[in-house]
Amino acid sequence: MNQASNITLTVYLRRRLSVMAIQACKLSANCMTSSWYLKNSVTSRNVSLEKKWR
Repeated sequence: MNQASNITLTVYLRRRLSVMAIQACKLSANCMTSSWYLKNSVTSRNVSLEKKWR
């Protein structure tokens, strides 16, 4: 029980930190542009992989 709650807390904190990091990142236009570029390149790569497998 205690171990499970520790894992849940760790996951929650990690998620919380990533949300905070994203919010801080959005304040910087340069970072926003680079993250948008990264997200788009990853998304297009996933789409092309999906098309190959179908």
